[in-house]
Amino acid sequence: MIEEDLKIAYNWFTHPNGNHQVHLNPNSQHIEAIRTALSTHSLDQARRISRNLHFSTTENRLEVGEILVWAAVYAVHLGQDERIKEEHIQFAKEQFQNAAAKYSDEEPHYRAITLWLLGLIYWHLPEYKRHAIYHWEYSLRVLTHLSYSQESLNPAWYQDIRFKVVETLFHARMFRRHLSIKDVKYFRISSPKRQQASKDAGVPISKPKSPRKPINIRSLPVYQYVPAGGWGVVDPVEIGQTESDQFIINDISYQATDLIGRGQITIQEREQYAMVRIKGESMNKLDIQKDDYVLIHRQEVANHTDIVLAERINLDPEATLKRLYWQGNTIELQPESDDPSHPILPVDKRDNLRILGVAIAIFKPVPPEEPTSETPASPKTPPSKDDKDEKVIRVKLDW
Repeated sequence: MIEEDLKIAYNWFTHPNGNHQVHLNPNSQHIEAIRTALSTHSLDQARRISRNLHFSTTENRLEVGEILVWAAVYAVHLGQDERIKEEHIQFAKEQFQNAAAKYSDEEPHYRAITLWLLGLIYWHLPEYKRHAIYHWEYSLRVLTHLSYSQESLNPAWYQDIRFKVVETLFHARMFRRHLSIKDVKYFRISSPKRQQASKDAGVPISKPKSPRKPINIRSLPVYQYVPAGGWGVVDPVEIGQTESDQFIINDISYQATDLIGRGQITIQEREQYAMVRIKGESMNKLDIQKDDYVLIHRQEVANHTDIVLAERINLDPEATLKRLYWQGNTIELQPESDDPSHPILPVDKRDNLRILGVAIAIFKPVPPEEPTSETPASPKTPPSKDDKDEKVIRVKLDW
């Protein structure tokens, strides 16, 4: 709900570094005038007041900024009636834009939270979703600075807010859906005790093999590179769609390789999946090579020896594809490569590790058939009527 997220983010706005701080003058006539105008749905009157404040050179900048933010939040709260909802959302967008413009680099806290609030409004305007992501990314850069700067009074407070921003931004970019701030939680990894329980129940736990097996595919998003070497910056930009038992990218046919030993993988309709393109050779013992695509089952829990797409939240979100191992109470992300130079990646508690998903299949290019000396290569023929049921979906990639 936008109203709930606005309330939480406004609380961040008035609590810089975790300390309650309000710049509003309780006797301000501007507040009462805007409140009255919004309560009677006189948006034109409220706009005139807010514009005069925005362009004033005599009013306190911090107070004006908070009045504009307060007016935007209040407008959204009042605009529940479908007949006036869109007008109130547009009014809120204008106020957040003006408030963000009031804050300079000297007020990074207020600038970051105001940009986040503006992004929330943009997200609920279908034609402005790209603007929402842009402003959330801008807000994230400022929050990152506050999270790691020695000048910040309470970096841990900003780290917590930044994690919530990263998670909601990730869902917006990866799944094109808004994750409410209150629903953000730290991603979990199952403990070795869970693995022992599986052993006691007679469930074998071993490294999955990778035989060639058929795979049933439904519609999947295709995303940019994800490193299988060291850490690399996450860029989950969607670049295509596929729905077929054949997978063709740029006129190249791909064949499925099962990674989890089930023999056949069927994509469940209500589950979340993504396909990522790999760079690096740190998992080549599993035949995961550079430019292969790996099918990821989106989940927040991973078991010992799973091949995981993991992310750590540091100065920039970074991701890698590795085998997950428990070593006592610590976690290691291990490569499986014939090149010993690829390092094991130990995970420190401060790395804020989270699991984005578990790898379940590889898609590798099918080698072209070479014509024999007896049989000359024949030109391609159009599909016959018998081929009508065969699905071949071509995916255009824009790198």
